[in-house]
Amino acid sequence: MVERLVDLRHVNDAWLHMWRGMRAYGVAITVIWAMCAFSVLSAFAIAADRWWLRGLLAGGALLEVAVSVLTLRYLVRASNAGRFDT
Repeated sequence: MVERLVDLRHVNDAWLHMWRGMRAYGVAITVIWAMCAFSVLSAFAIAADRWWLRGLLAGGALLEVAVSVLTLRYLVRASNAGRFDT
C-alpha cells in the first residue's frame, strides 16, 4: 500500500475550528465596535454647539448601542440553536 505524504482526513479541521469560533469573534468585534462608536458619537455630541446636532449625535450613539445589543442577542441565540457548531 502506498503511504500518503499528506493526511487528507484532517484537511478541514482548521475550517471547522474557525466556524466554531465565529460566535466568539462576532461577540468580541461587536463589543469593541459598540464601545468605539458610542465613545466617538458621545464625544461629538458633547462637543457640538447646536442643540439639534447634539440630539442627532446622542441619538446615533444610543442607536448604535441598541443595534449592538440586538446583534449580541442574535449571536447568543444562534449559538444556542447550534448554528455555529458542526
